[in-house]
Amino acid sequence: MYEAQLAVLLSDDGAWAAIPRLPADETLRCAGRLVTLVSSVSGTLTAVRHLDEISELESVARLSLEASEPGEQVQRTIDLNTCAGAIILLHADRAVVERDYRAIRALQPTMFEVVEEREPRDGSRSKAEWLRLEAEEALRLVRDVTSDDGAHTHTTLSARFPLLDAEYEVTVDAGSLAAREYSKLPRQLGDALLRAVRSARDEADAMRSCEALVGSDLARDGVVAREEKD
Repeated sequence: MYEAQLAVLLSDDGAWAAIPRLPADETLRCAGRLVTLVSSVSGTLTAVRHLDEISELESVARLSLEASEPGEQVQRTIDLNTCAGAIILLHADRAVVERDYRAIRALQPTMFEVVEEREPRDGSRSKAEWLRLEAEEALRLVRDVTSDDGAHTHTTLSARFPLLDAEYEVTVDAGSLAAREYSKLPRQLGDALLRAVRSARDEADAMRSCEALVGSDLARDGVVAREEKD
C-alpha cells in the first residue's frame, strides 16, 4: 500500500505499473461489497429487527448502525449523510456476496421499528411540512416561468426533494441549465430548485432564480444582466 502511495506522489509510472492489480497471495483474493442501509422511517427507535438473520449471513464481516438502542433517533434516509448504517460483505465466492446482499435488501424495509414523529401540537409546522411547502413553491414558480415561454422547445425532467417520497415532473426549456446538468439527476434538480427559493430576497427574486435554472439561455442572460444592473 505504501509503495503505491509513494509511486503516485512521485509520478513514477514504472513503479506504479509494477504494482500487481491483484494480491499475489491468492488466499487474500475475495469479493466484497459495502452495503449502506436505508431507513424509510423517522422517529424514536423502539427495536432493530433481523439482526440475528443478518449476522448469520455467510459473507457478513462487519455491521454498524447509526442508531441501535431504544430511545435513539432514526432519520429517514435522504442521502449518504443520513444512511442508517453500513454492512461490509466479504467472501471468496462472488455469488455468496450477491446472495447475501439481496437478502439484506429484502429485510431492510422492516428493519427499524420507531415511534414516528408527529405534527407539533402548538400549530407550528414540522420540518417535513416546511420542505413540502418550499418544494410546492419552487414547482409553482417553474410552471409560471415555462408557461410564458411558449416560443421555445420544452422537455420534462424528474425532481425529488428531501423527506418527500414522491417524484415530481418538471417542465423546463430544452436548452436550459437544468436540462443540461440535471436530466438524469432528480435529487440534484430538487436541491437546485430549493436553493432558488431559499436564497431569494422576495418572490420576484425567486422567479428570476428559477428562470435562470429552467428557462432558455436568452432568459438566463437577461437575469444575469438584471442582477448586474441591480
